[in-house]
Amino acid sequence: MKIPFSILSITEKALTKSMDVHTMERIAKSIIPHYDLHKIMGFSESMPIPNKDAASQIVHDFSESKHFFKLVCALMETQEYGIMGRRYPIAHLHEIVTEIINLGFIFDKNNHIFIENANTRKTHNWGVLEENEDYIITLLRMDIAANTKLVKNYTPQLIAHTYQNIQTIVTSAVEQRNGRIWNWEGDGCIAAFILGNKNMTAVFTAIEILHELFLFNELESKLPETVNVRIAIDSGYCAYKHSSEELKKTELVKKIMEVESHYTPLNAITITNTIYASLHPEIAKLFILTRKSATPYYTYAVTWEDI
Repeated sequence: MKIPFSILSITEKALTKSMDVHTMERIAKSIIPHYDLHKIMGFSESMPIPNKDAASQIVHDFSESKHFFKLVCALMETQEYGIMGRRYPIAHLHEIVTEIINLGFIFDKNNHIFIENANTRKTHNWGVLEENEDYIITLLRMDIAANTKLVKNYTPQLIAHTYQNIQTIVTSAVEQRNGRIWNWEGDGCIAAFILGNKNMTAVFTAIEILHELFLFNELESKLPETVNVRIAIDSGYCAYKHSSEELKKTELVKKIMEVESHYTPLNAITITNTIYASLHPEIAKLFILTRKSATPYYTYAVTWEDI
């Protein structure tokens, strides 16, 4: 997104008033390691750069390279923790943060990043993930089992109505926990989580989906038979892609598809050891080890209790 001139102007003033050129460049290099202010501006290494000119160049470069929010986060860290033991009160920092919040973003303290305020805007990348950049992401894959048979046996209107209800259940569970649906096809979806304890969040989302679908089948569905689903969850590094088709080619997405299709029973959630190891013990005990090997998987299912 294009950063308004008013925010850029305040940030330029903040840099100019709060630090020397050497400190500005040090902060810039913490985000872009090879950032060379003298080279960019055409100054020889021995020539001093005026504070205002340096601040203007850095703010311009970071707004153009989509690193502007990272620069503001770095200024927040500099004010809070200092650099090499020296404190740097940052002028106008409160104004800058307030203006960013007014744009429709909130500051996520756990990840120390600005993200979209879900009450005002929702995009696949939370407004911060960048194309081809690697991030640690937790993915949830849900698939409707025997989709082809259901589509063949029932009218298009009944299938569309049923699947729309399922999509509403899933989307609500994901988005109320600040997750995002990355792609939705006729028989399933992939949802992503990046904030806070994302593994626990994804598991709670999956459990809610499974319970809600169980009730939907029993109480609301117009289909004469049960709609069965499989859900899988895994976490790891993933290169963000705006394109759903390109996302399918990433290793993490390929893996989550495999876990769902090969190692997940009907109406169950399967999680990898990475997810299991990060869960609170009270939640982890709900999952049963179902595959003992170099790659263990754990499963949770909803069933009728024998009376």
